[in-house]
Amino acid sequence: RLEPEKLSVQMRGDLDWVVMKAIEKDRTRRYETASALAADVERYLRSEPVEARPPSKLYRLRKFVLRRKATITTATLVLAAMIFGTGISIWQAARAVAERNEKIEALNAAVQARNDAEQAKLQVEQFTERLKQATVLLTSGRAQADADNWAAANLDYSQAVELQPNYYQVWVERGLMYARLGLWDRAADDFTTAFDLAAPASGPAWTGVPAILRYTGNERLGSEVSSEMMKLAEESSE
Repeated sequence: RLEPEKLSVQMRGDLDWVVMKAIEKDRTRRYETASALAADVERYLRSEPVEARPPSKLYRLRKFVLRRKATITTATLVLAAMIFGTGISIWQAARAVAERNEKIEALNAAVQARNDAEQAKLQVEQFTERLKQATVLLTSGRAQADADNWAAANLDYSQAVELQPNYYQVWVERGLMYARLGLWDRAADDFTTAFDLAAPASGPAWTGVPAILRYTGNERLGSEVSSEMMKLAEESSE
C-alpha cells in the first residue's frame, strides 16, 4: 500500500545489503541457508547490525543508538540539563566574582588616589623647601663670588645644583661663575644643561654663552642659543 518512492526509500540501506547478499553470483558470498537470511532480516527489524553489510564502528554505533533511542534521548536531556544548570551556576559565580573584583578595584583606586594626592602634596612641599634652600645657596654663592671666595662660591652653587637639578637657574649661576674663572668647558656644560631645561636665553647672563659653546666645540648648540636670543629680543621689542 506504499507509494513506489516511499517504498524505495524504506528499502535503502540495510535491506539493500541483505538483498544483494541473497542474489550474489558468488555462491560462497551468499547466505548459507534460508535461516541465515531470515536471521539477518530479523536483525534489521530489531535495529541490530546485519551481517550482509561491511562492519564499521560508526555503523554499529548508529545501530546501538537506534536500539536505545529513548534511553539515550533521556540521558542526553538529563546531561543537557546538568550542563545548563552548571553553566548557570558558573555564570552566576563568575558574575559575583566580577562584582566583588569591581568593588575591590574601586576601593583600591580610591586608596591609590588618596595616596597619590598625599604623595603629590608631599612632593610639592619637598620641592618648595628645596627651592627655598637652593635660593639661599644661590644668594650665598653670589656673595662669595663677589668677594672672590671661589671655593666657597663653588660649594654653594654645587649644593644648589644637587638640591634642585631640574631648576635651570642653579646651572646658569654656576655656569656664570665658571665663565668668570675661565673654566670654559665646565661653563659650557652648565649652560647646555640650563638650555635643555628650557631656560630663557635672554638677559646679560646669556650674552657670551654662544661664544663659549662655539669655543668648546658645540657649534650647533651655539647657533641654537643665538637664534633663541634673537627671537626673544625681537619679541621683547615689539
